[in-house]
Amino acid sequence: MTHDAIAEQRAIYDEVLGASCEIVYVAGATDTDRGAALARADAVIATHPLAEFRDGDKALLAGAQLIQQTTAGVDHVLFDRLPDGVPVAANPGTYSEPVAEHVLAMTFAAAKRLLIGRCGRASSTNSRPTACWRAVSQPFSDLAGSARKRPDC
Repeated sequence: MTHDAIAEQRAIYDEVLGASCEIVYVAGATDTDRGAALARADAVIATHPLAEFRDGDKALLAGAQLIQQTTAGVDHVLFDRLPDGVPVAANPGTYSEPVAEHVLAMTFAAAKRLLIGRCGRASSTNSRPTACWRAVSQPFSDLAGSARKRPDC
């Protein structure tokens, strides 16, 4: 494991994988111990490849048979830091529900013209401009109409 797994994650990894393989957590290990573990790894599980894989890891990972990302995609993976021929797997759809909820919320915010950058802050405290909150508190059924009526927010 190249990511800094919390206790709950470690317990799950140990329960699911512990009987069939040796699990080594390299986050926080010395460079020597980290390098030795990566060099003998058959599989590597990573979460944040930009932070977890270093320039010199390519040679260390040459013997690996799989690099598994716990994230949904691999757009953020620097493949030039990884050896050719080692499969990289991801988890498409992992965060599909929260992403869909976020997209829907941002669509509603855009429709109501809730542009926080344009509204600004009322002061240096945590208070927000009244006009923005008034727009949020209007009924959902007024969504289209309030977007046209409230050009200030």
